[in-house]
Amino acid sequence: MKWLKWTAVGLVTTGVLLAGYLWFWFDLDDVKIKLQNTVQQHTGRTLQIDGDLGWSVFPQLGLSFEKLTLSNPKGMTPATMLQIEQGVAEVALWPLLQQQIQIQQLSVDGMVLNWVKQTNGQSSMDGFTTLDGKGDVPPATTASKTPATTNKTATSASPLQNLQLQQLALTDVTLNLLNQGQPPQQLQLQSLTLNNFQPGQWAELTAQLQTKVGDKALQTKATMRLLLSDDASSLQLADLDIAGDLAQQQFELLAKGQWSNHSQQLQLDLEKMTFADSVGRGELQLDNSGKIPNLTAKLQFDAVDVRPWQSPSEAKATAPVATSTEPDLSALRKLNGKLSLTITKLISNTFTADDVQLNINNRDGVVSLEQAQAKLLQGQINASAKLDSRKPLPIYQFEANLQKLQIQPLLAAMADFDKLTGAADLQIKGQGQSLQQAKLQQLLTATGQFQIQDGAIVGANVAQMIRQFRATIKGSDESEAADLGNPQQTDFTLLTGEFSLADGVLQQSNLQLASPLLRLSGAGELQLAEQQLDYRLTTALVNSLKGQGGLAKDQLASVDIPLRIHGDLSNPKFQLDTKALYKNELKQKVDEKKQDLKQKLADKLREKLGG
Repeated sequence: MKWLKWTAVGLVTTGVLLAGYLWFWFDLDDVKIKLQNTVQQHTGRTLQIDGDLGWSVFPQLGLSFEKLTLSNPKGMTPATMLQIEQGVAEVALWPLLQQQIQIQQLSVDGMVLNWVKQTNGQSSMDGFTTLDGKGDVPPATTASKTPATTNKTATSASPLQNLQLQQLALTDVTLNLLNQGQPPQQLQLQSLTLNNFQPGQWAELTAQLQTKVGDKALQTKATMRLLLSDDASSLQLADLDIAGDLAQQQFELLAKGQWSNHSQQLQLDLEKMTFADSVGRGELQLDNSGKIPNLTAKLQFDAVDVRPWQSPSEAKATAPVATSTEPDLSALRKLNGKLSLTITKLISNTFTADDVQLNINNRDGVVSLEQAQAKLLQGQINASAKLDSRKPLPIYQFEANLQKLQIQPLLAAMADFDKLTGAADLQIKGQGQSLQQAKLQQLLTATGQFQIQDGAIVGANVAQMIRQFRATIKGSDESEAADLGNPQQTDFTLLTGEFSLADGVLQQSNLQLASPLLRLSGAGELQLAEQQLDYRLTTALVNSLKGQGGLAKDQLASVDIPLRIHGDLSNPKFQLDTKALYKNELKQKVDEKKQDLKQKLADKLREKLGG
């Protein structure tokens, strides 16, 4: 057992010598000053360590520190980028002497990272990509002249191959994402623990974190197993379980996958995704080998009920809040991707849609909605769109085709207008620029046409209005004028028209309404900002008023009568041109007198001739 004795003596002696060496040659106060000067020289930042630095030598070589702060670039708010209350790093001494990195402990407690990004492009990371704070590119060294084959050989072995991490512990870590002009985002990592992480062995990782965007918070707990390959070329993920609470609704994600260092690709198999009563599955792939990361996702849900996320006020569409600036779409130019989303049933406060299919592609800031289709309101909707975010004013275009949709609930949800019923076919094509509410209405142009079958204009019985006014001016008390039990609506078999949108005004032309009793034609417009409607129409009775409050053949049949629909879109007014009716009644009375006079003259003539 002498070898064991002398081995122990050797280790102790090495530790004592190393401790003496560190104590004699390294003044910790001097180390702090040198660290601060180095950081200032290379990054232009201020590093400050208010607490003590500490060494540990045996059986681990370690360094501990307290109250470390690192500043943001000058002029940024907040002034501090990084703040750490305390940290410890310990490396096993004997493996280190054999050129193996065995980290016994790496722990950080009480860390705050303020990541600022300004509208001028400056960020908290400025200065870290170069050797000095002024952003100068470092001069070439003689190592850069080494043949490529030599570099390849030198870098073929990954430094992670000999890495062993006994324990990684992070507690009370806060990441503040501060994009100027946008709501702050906060990620609070309450705890993260990784144990026994080394190549060829499965390691356990657990984490608890909270994400905040504005006043909304997302609580998450995650567990997973990690396996680093023997050559450190890939990392497998198994039993990934992320669960938490969002908007008082429980969610959970179960997945597995793999990351490849060579191809720079992450593949995830999303085995199960649940949110409230919604259950889904899918797959995700991230390719980071190019200049811009590329994300591809295929997601499928059996049913999605979004009503728990909606407030009662969101049951009907409301006008977006006007903003004075364009939304920041720069993120679209930093991540390319494709999304295929399928939902068997989508339930909201306003609609229930079946067989929803969305295919979205983003390439260098150009987002294409290649396919959007769903069964909705007893009909079918198909749409496509494109958004180009590369210019100061985003440019977009769209096209939609709606078939046999029930128009009343659609208009009620989109425009708070419920005065029209029927099954609608609608084709619309448009384009515009700017996503500001005010500019959007002014710069959007569109054209389209519609056809509505077996519906009604709710709020006015046009035939009944004509009949009642006619009876009034005649001084009649006929039952046709007293029947007030008829529905206040004008039924039709077909309503067609064309429309165009420009400068915030919806112009509607060539309106044609056909019903068994009425023929109606005309045109009008809708002021979108003021929500004011103004239609001037011409209506005529076909033959009889019977069926909408009338009796027999009417004397007003085939007479054109002007009709105006105007006022607030949610409560429009229907108004007949009474002058035209008075004129028609007067003409009828004159014609009756002429007919009586002709009859009397004819009778007298017969009497004379007969006599």
